[in-house]
Amino acid sequence: MFKYLFSLSPAIISILVGIFLQKMAIFMTLPFIPIFLGNNTNLNPTEIGFIVGVSPFAGICASFIGGYLSDKLGRKKILLLTIILSTCVLFSYFLITHIENMQLKILSFTLLSVLSGVSAGVFEPVATAFLSDLATPELKGVIFQLRYFSLNLGASLGPMVGLLLNTNGTSSSFLYAGLLYSIYFFVFFILMQRNYPHNVATTDKKVSFKQSCFIISNDRKMLFLILTCIILIFCYNQIMTTLSQIMHDEVKNGVEKYSLFLTANGILVLLIQGPLYKITRKIGLNKSLCLGSLLLTFGFLVLTFDLNSNYILILSILLITSGEVLVFPISNELIDTFAPSHMRGAYFGAAAFKNFGLVLGPIGGGFIFFNFGSHYLFIILAIISFVAPFVFFYGQREKVLEKIKI
Repeated sequence: MFKYLFSLSPAIISILVGIFLQKMAIFMTLPFIPIFLGNNTNLNPTEIGFIVGVSPFAGICASFIGGYLSDKLGRKKILLLTIILSTCVLFSYFLITHIENMQLKILSFTLLSVLSGVSAGVFEPVATAFLSDLATPELKGVIFQLRYFSLNLGASLGPMVGLLLNTNGTSSSFLYAGLLYSIYFFVFFILMQRNYPHNVATTDKKVSFKQSCFIISNDRKMLFLILTCIILIFCYNQIMTTLSQIMHDEVKNGVEKYSLFLTANGILVLLIQGPLYKITRKIGLNKSLCLGSLLLTFGFLVLTFDLNSNYILILSILLITSGEVLVFPISNELIDTFAPSHMRGAYFGAAAFKNFGLVLGPIGGGFIFFNFGSHYLFIILAIISFVAPFVFFYGQREKVLEKIKI
C-alpha cells in the first residue's frame, strides 16, 4: 500500500494526516477523562460514564447532518469548521479543569463532551467522502486501507505520546492536543487553498435533507450493510469492554494479560494490513467480508477454551485482528459503491449509525456475561459473527427502489 503514498495528491495526504492526528488527540485525552473526573470531582462511576458516553452518541446523531451539509456546501468548508471546533473544545477542556465551582465544572465537561462528539462525528464521514471524491477508481481501495491504517496508528500512538509527555490523566493532555490541532489547521488550510482555492459544493444537483433521508432509508443494500456492521461491531466491541471484566475475574494476572492482548491487537493491525489487503483485491469485497466474519467466529470460539493459556490468547487475537482488518475497511468500500456521487457525504454520514454497535456492545455483552457466564458469551458472539454475512447478502438480494431522479 505504501508505495502509492508518493503518487497521492497533497490534499489526500493532508486528510490522511488529519485522520491520524484526530485519532491520536482523542486517545491522548478521552481515555483519561474518567480518571481526571474521578480524581477531581465528586461524581460516581455511573455519572462519569454518562459524561463520557454522550460524546459518541452525539457523534452518531451529527454524522448524517454533517455529511449532508458537505454535499451541499463543500467538503473543505465543513472539514475546516470541524478542525476549528475540535481545537476550541480541547483548549476549553484545559481551561475548565481550573474552574473551582464543581457544578459549573461538571456542566462544562458534559457540554464539551457533546461538542467533541459532534466534531469527531462530522469529521470522520466528511473526510472519508472527501477521500473518495479525490481518489481515482483504481486507488480507492488503497486509500480506504491507508485511512484505516491512519486510524489505528493514531490510536496506538496517542496513549504513548501522552505517556512520554507525562500528561496522561492530567489537564496538560488537552493543552498539547489543542496545540497539535492548531498546527494542523494552518497546514490543512494552506494545502487546501493551494489545491482547492474555491469551496464549491460537490454537485449541482439539488437534494433536500428530506429527500436525502428518504433515498437512504429506502436503499435496502445500504440499510442491511449498516445492520451487518452494527452486528459485527457489537461482537468486536466485547474485546474492548466485556473481555476486560472476564479476564479480571477469571484469569490469573488478568489485567496485565488483557493489556498485552490490546497491545498485540494494535501492533498486529499495523503488521498484517498490507498482506490482507492483497487478499481482498484477489477475492473481492463480498468474499472478504465473509472471510473476515468467519475469522471473527473462530476467534471467539477459541476463547471458549482455557483463558489462562497464553497460546489460546495469542491464537484468538491473531484470528480476531485478522477478521477486524478484513471487515471494517471493506465496509467503507462497499458504502462507496452504493453511494451516488452527489450524495456521498450523506451516505458516509448515515453509515455512522453502525456505531450503535458500540452503544449496544457493552450493554448486551455485560448482560450475557452476568447472567450466563463467559463461555456462553463467546459462543453467542461466534454465532452472531457467523450469521452477519447472511444478513448482508439478504440485503443484496432485496429489491431496491429504482433510483429517484432529482
